[in-house]
Amino acid sequence: MKQEKVTFIHSISAKITLLAVFIVVVSLVGSVINASSKSRKVVENVNSNYILSLAEMGAQTIGNIPADIATDEEYSKIISEINMTGVESAYAYLVSEDGTMIYHPTADKIGQPVENTVVKEVVSQLASGTVPEDAVVEYEFNGGIKYAGYALTPDHMIVVVTADKDEIVKPVNQMIWFMSITAGITLVVCVIIGYLLSRFICTPLEHLTEIIKNTADLNFSHNAKSDGLCKRTDETGFMARELR
Repeated sequence: MKQEKVTFIHSISAKITLLAVFIVVVSLVGSVINASSKSRKVVENVNSNYILSLAEMGAQTIGNIPADIATDEEYSKIISEINMTGVESAYAYLVSEDGTMIYHPTADKIGQPVENTVVKEVVSQLASGTVPEDAVVEYEFNGGIKYAGYALTPDHMIVVVTADKDEIVKPVNQMIWFMSITAGITLVVCVIIGYLLSRFICTPLEHLTEIIKNTADLNFSHNAKSDGLCKRTDETGFMARELR
């Protein structure tokens, strides 16, 4: 009888390995996507609230300055000290009720009309007699997304704190990259373990097939592999003992 050999791609071993890979990939991808989505949302919410708090504290501090020392220089001193630790793109500026820049880290902008469309909308609402609520919004600037948190002083000056969104979510992106590398390593390890496990399952079947073939060829000589098979407590051991 001609001996047939099953190619690896059609073998049970390959199917078990493929199943292990599929399960691990689905689990890891799902975990990474879920973790990154939730982490990004948490980081964005925390930093949005932080930006708003900084703007509100700045507005409150300016509002508490006594009238006899309330000068643009005093305002500038307060606003210039507002920052977000670890976020280099963050800065604060102060705009008057009519939209004139009172303080900005870029000195050339001081005394000029505000350019930020978000703040322009706030100025427009003030001009119409509406006092908007303090808020944080996202806006596009020079091809990037920025956060802008604004708060109003009692006399309707506008304190604005802004920061680049990319820098704020950078730790999340780094975490996702680290998780992806870890997931890749985990996948490789699981593939190796899955393959070894599949060989542990399939090798006895291959030995059993050899014994069955010899029997079919009327070769009843003792096969050394049958001793090990008969000692097994699984289904292959049961079949080997039945053939003995």
